[in-house]
This record gives sequence, C-alpha cells and structure tokens, in this order.
Amino acid sequence: MRGPVCKISFLIQHKTMGGRTESEMQRQYREALEQERSEELIKKGDIIQSFIDFCKGKDILLTKDNFDYIPTIGVIATTPNLLKRLNPNIQLDKEELVQVPLLEKEYNRKSFGPGYYIGENYIAMVHPYFRRGHDPLNNFAPDFVLIFLNFSQPEKYIAVDFDRVRIDLEGGM
Repeated sequence: MRGPVCKISFLIQHKTMGGRTESEMQRQYREALEQERSEELIKKGDIIQSFIDFCKGKDILLTKDNFDYIPTIGVIATTPNLLKRLNPNIQLDKEELVQVPLLEKEYNRKSFGPGYYIGENYIAMVHPYFRRGHDPLNNFAPDFVLIFLNFSQPEKYIAVDFDRVRIDLEGGM
C-alpha cells in the first residue's frame, strides 16, 4: 500500500502549473508578500513616524525596526508590553486577562472589526489565540470573537495582545 500512496504524494508535490513547479509558485508568492510589505511600510512612513513621536511622549522608545506590515492586519508596532505602556489604565487579573467593560470604556469597538479596540492613535487587539490557527499573522475567527464579546455575562474577561498594536487606523479590517 505504501507504493501507490508515495507515488501519488510525489506527483502532487511535483505538479506543475503553467510550467512552474509548486515550489517556484511558493517562492514567487513569498517574494510578492515581501514586496507588498516593503511598499506598505514605505507608504505608511508618515504614520509610523507619527506613532514613534507619540510613543516618545510616553517614554516608549521605538525605531522603524519595531514596525511591520501584515496583510491580514495592517501596519503594527511591536515591542514587549506595548499596550500596557501605552495605556496604564489596562489592569490585568491574576490570569492576565482584561475586563471587557474596561476595554470598551478605554476604546471604541466597531462591529465590523471584532477583536479590535480603536483608540486615538492605535488599535488594541485581542490575543493572537483568537486568530485562525492561533497564528498571529492570520485574521481573527470573527464569529467566535463576536459571539464571545456579545455574550451577556456580568463579569467578562478576555486576553489581549500586549506586545502589538495596529497603527494604521484608516486601513481596512
């Protein structure tokens, strides 16, 4: 039984499309993503610099190396404990969760972007565990986040992403 299965697996792995092997297509896709990333970071250079200046006023030192572009999210700033340093009002419980009513008091929540809490200069996000496959590069599992946030419970807590915030407020979600 191993023979046919291995042969099929080999054929699938080496299938060509338009004269290109899948590995070539993957390489081209990664290169296109990297090009998009570079272009977006250049295009959003003013927003990045503005956020660096905003953080400097809060004694948070960031450089352009602290920024990245993720197609499913937008331009993000990354540094340890960034959200807590930006907003000291965010209090954690013993399990490092944040009360949802506190987040809703400190930030605006838009119905079209479950998992995003919009502030004046940045967008806080729920923890990457709420993203598809628990991968920080993927989109949120929107139905789950929305159902959880709309669940009526007197005390509701959620994990947030303390190390990353989105800074392109005008981008799509």
